[in-house]
Amino acid sequence: MEMNRYAAFTCTLALTFSASAQDFSLTTSSTVPAVGTDVLMHRGAFTAVPAGGADVAHDLTGLTETSSSTYHWTATSLSPNAGMFPSANLLLNNGGPDTIFYKTSALGFERVGETRTIDLLFANFPAGFTDPVLELPLPLAYNDTWTDGIAGTFDVDGSTGIRVGSLSGIADAYGYVSIPGYATPLPMLRTTTTVNESITITPSGIPFPIGVTHKRIEVAYRTPFSKMPVFRTVTDSLISAFATQVSNYSEWMDAVTVGIREAQADPFSLTAFPNPADAAVVIAFDMPNAGSTTLTVMDGRGTVVMNKVIGAHSDMRRTVDVKTWPSGIYQAVMTSADGSRSTKRFLVAH
Repeated sequence: MEMNRYAAFTCTLALTFSASAQDFSLTTSSTVPAVGTDVLMHRGAFTAVPAGGADVAHDLTGLTETSSSTYHWTATSLSPNAGMFPSANLLLNNGGPDTIFYKTSALGFERVGETRTIDLLFANFPAGFTDPVLELPLPLAYNDTWTDGIAGTFDVDGSTGIRVGSLSGIADAYGYVSIPGYATPLPMLRTTTTVNESITITPSGIPFPIGVTHKRIEVAYRTPFSKMPVFRTVTDSLISAFATQVSNYSEWMDAVTVGIREAQADPFSLTAFPNPADAAVVIAFDMPNAGSTTLTVMDGRGTVVMNKVIGAHSDMRRTVDVKTWPSGIYQAVMTSADGSRSTKRFLVAH
């Protein structure tokens, strides 16, 4: 549902800080994961999402976790099927039987192949595409659309399979989204992708082919700084005359994964204002001990953008110029010589 208490917040951003659709766009450097990236995702029942649009605020906090899993971005060489997908440079797996092979190209993020399981019919068979399928074009901005064809042949249990269909997508919303575990709304660009695919398999010894209809709709809220959607809903179905396999769920990223959950202990009582900030942010703090401390600010990817040593008798605030910083979530960390530590997150929105 729409969140009324964020409506004024969103309008303030638009009027005071002149936030534009471009501030929420995705780029290759900020969106594509690297080998070794692990992302903890919580899963719950499928939930309908609000309509898209410009400069919206969506409240998706009323979710209940039923399970969780960690998505691993690894080297393709870890898969016994790597030789089938030589152009892939990333492998995605969350501990289940299925894996997805990706590559980064000038077009964006492309799916090269996968291993699939069709319950009651065929288990964990590798299936590629004649040409990679563009899953996420990069860069990507609000109202951008894209389509790509799906075609390929594969072998399953000694039988030939043929797949044909299409993927279509649209960046249909931008603004802010609130999800469980995050006290601050997250800047987002939302994408909706639809896969319609027909799979035909002709098993040996059976005089007729088996047809499988595959449809998948994913609505994904993507921030300009995370490597996976911070929230998504998925409806996925594989239907044949012999079996129906349906999976409907919602997933959201654990706050610790992106490093923006505040520490429970706060010895320095860090504050940051205004929050969101456009031109400058004031970081204020207490000094509970006489030793010097270090004030560090990191962006959403963990890159240090500011690092200052603060003396014991310094003015207990720092004004930080953020005019040239990209819009997004930042985290201020104050650390003392004895290891005491406080964190405070804040938004930059231009």
